[in-house]
Amino acid sequence: MNEHLFYASGELGETGVTLATGEFDFLAPTGLTLVYASFHSSADTALATIQIQDDGSDILAAAIDAATANTAPVEWKSVHFGGTNTPIRIAAGSEVEIDVANFAANQRLEFLLCFMAG
Repeated sequence: MNEHLFYASGELGETGVTLATGEFDFLAPTGLTLVYASFHSSADTALATIQIQDDGSDILAAAIDAATANTAPVEWKSVHFGGTNTPIRIAAGSEVEIDVANFAANQRLEFLLCFMAG
């Protein structure tokens, strides 16, 4: 087997700025399979939503419950990480994007995405 793990992580948001669509994006350098996602927010996110998109289409949205992301990280796990979800395949060259909505100004969002590459 010739697969490798590829991680994307970061912290979004800054003072005086409200998080919105297209907060983080990258082009998949090779075929990727999403196997894990984790999000943690700096404040109450009762109305907030988080989506992961592949070329503008949601691939992970309803499965991410942002409402509790300030009390503990919220996770989406495929079977590769001990979860029950089916891994999500992303084609090489696709634009992978994190979109958020209804976050307050000054709120921050930390994320970790894990992919199998190959």
